[in-house]
Amino acid sequence: MAGDENEPEVRVHDLMPPEYVFVPKGDVYITKNCRRETYSAGQTVYVVVNKRRKPIGLRCPASIVKAVQDLNQATAAKRAEAVQKRDAAVQGDFEEALKRLFPNAPKESIPKIVSHALKKRSRRVGRSGTVQLNDKVKLAVRAHIRHQHTEYEQLLRQGTNREKARLQVFSKLNEAARLWGGRPAKSTGLKRKAGNDGDDARTAQERSELHKRQKKEETFETAATNAKTARLKKTKTPKKLTVVERGLLAEGSRKSKVSGLRVQARRMAREGIEPLGGTEEEPTVIDDSDGQEAVFTRGEDTDFDDGDESDWSNWSDISFGNATGKKSQQNDHYWSKSCRT
Repeated sequence: MAGDENEPEVRVHDLMPPEYVFVPKGDVYITKNCRRETYSAGQTVYVVVNKRRKPIGLRCPASIVKAVQDLNQATAAKRAEAVQKRDAAVQGDFEEALKRLFPNAPKESIPKIVSHALKKRSRRVGRSGTVQLNDKVKLAVRAHIRHQHTEYEQLLRQGTNREKARLQVFSKLNEAARLWGGRPAKSTGLKRKAGNDGDDARTAQERSELHKRQKKEETFETAATNAKTARLKKTKTPKKLTVVERGLLAEGSRKSKVSGLRVQARRMAREGIEPLGGTEEEPTVIDDSDGQEAVFTRGEDTDFDDGDESDWSNWSDISFGNATGKKSQQNDHYWSKSCRT
């Protein structure tokens, strides 16, 4: 095993020990016998790993590797025949159990279920070594019914979540499995009445139960969303805004500023002060040297001369920061009469 004392890990670029060769991973017969024969000879097996420390092969003595490869070629035909016999026996047992547990299963479905469940290297339930045969058959049959005899695949193609799709076809799957197993369909204890179109219409009790299930699913989704939101709030790195989000934010800020300027323009109109220009919908905005906004009246000189002792009180109205006539407190000082641009 990689990392054990008897099997030290090495990298591809590490120096190859004398009279050793690389045995790539993939052929179980060769790697298994090379490892066993190297141990029997009292020599070291090196496990070659990649940069992620995943095994990609072994380093074993060249003489042992050569002997194992020769034995592999000599016994290949005999081992293949033995594998075929074993696979046939496994397939026969599986099919026999299927017919015993599901006597009413359609005959054309039995070969499909068996071949699908026992496909090699598929990691399907039929190849599992830890599940009992009867349980393998039941799981394989239920999977076949779900995919071939319900609308499960259609729901997935429509974008339905896998768990939700399984839940929606659960009752239909159980009913088919009971019929295939020779058992009567399970009675729900709920009366049904025929609708105008000939289909069974849900009774009030059924609709109530369906509503409860849907409510429970929505509760789970809401809880998951809240948990995700809480995790995002705890993260120290703020979320980066997209171009669209930044544009919406700037537009909202501009609308807020324009709304304040509209209030200012209306107040100036009531006091008989003529604005510099623009309309009530789009007042004129002039940025001062501090980046704040000021509204000037027409006829005022905004170009200051060092020799001009003009008084700030001559200005009919000035608005800084929030465009409402209040002074901004974000600066280190308030604007005063002695302040110059």
